Amino acid sequence: MYLPWRKPACVALLLVAGVYAIAQTFHSGATLVTVPATVVDAKGHQVWGLTASDFAVYDGGQLQTIRLDEGWIPPSRALIILVEQDDDTLLLKDSLNRGLVALVEGLPAAPTAIAIMTVASQSRLLLPFTSDKDQVIEALKNMHPAVSPLPSLIRSSPALVDGLFQAARLLSEKAPSSNKNILLVSTASDFGSKHNSEEALSLIEANDVTVHAMEFSAAEVGLSDAWSDVDRARIGLNVNALMVHAISGLKQDVPKRFALASGGVVQAIGRKGQVSAAAFAVDAQLPVQYPISFVPSNRTPGLHSLQVTVPKRPNLTVRSRTFYWMQADAPPHP
Repeated sequence: MYLPWRKPACVALLLVAGVYAIAQTFHSGATLVTVPATVVDAKGHQVWGLTASDFAVYDGGQLQTIRLDEGWIPPSRALIILVEQDDDTLLLKDSLNRGLVALVEGLPAAPTAIAIMTVASQSRLLLPFTSDKDQVIEALKNMHPAVSPLPSLIRSSPALVDGLFQAARLLSEKAPSSNKNILLVSTASDFGSKHNSEEALSLIEANDVTVHAMEFSAAEVGLSDAWSDVDRARIGLNVNALMVHAISGLKQDVPKRFALASGGVVQAIGRKGQVSAAAFAVDAQLPVQYPISFVPSNRTPGLHSLQVTVPKRPNLTVRSRTFYWMQADAPPHP
């Protein structure tokens, strides 16, 4: 996959950050920086009831004065389950359906609207937003991968970045006031997306969408599970396919990169039996975030590092974005 990075600022950002992360961009004239944050205890349980005085936010090492509505109530949650649907998904077989059903059954009590999308060469809305868990579970049970007629070496899917772009846009349109999440279940590499990563990440960041990922490697799952699988001939597990996936490992790791950039979690799946465990791990971390914001004391253009802590309770862990980019405003025309 070729990801066209068109703006030098984005390239500089990646070089400085040194991680799979892109920061939210604000103009130097902006008055407010948002830092949605999830707080969990040592057992991974979400912690509620914190106030602005409990948090410390550092912008480039400088303590900031933050805002958090003291009467804030966790909002409703909107979740899109975005599943790669092609030959590779056949490797997971029914374990994927069971794992996603377990995830939906174990969602926290906050009101949740769920939609299901699939992504191959194109994205498709399989189930519109609904709060009926039974309807979601039935759709997941009946979800089956589509087998590509093309050999692995020449097929043009999955277009993961396009799928993430479409999912983020759907969340912004259908759930603007909800806590917005995408769960991406896929292999690592993108093939043939029309949108580049910068466009998708900008839309995700602008709408405070958190991406979580359950990532599996077709090569790893195939080598560990498929030798005893009588259906392996259907998925074309051969030397050419394994070479493609080995080469793909050198490309951008889309699930991990988008999850880390948005403050989400990543779970790796190495065997079919690990799907349910990965789903439960994502379930436990699926956040409803504290809507922290602040007016930056330093508006110098460039990369700004962020750190959010709960100083009086060091046993708590805070997950939030770790960078943002301050872009200089263009001078006014004479």
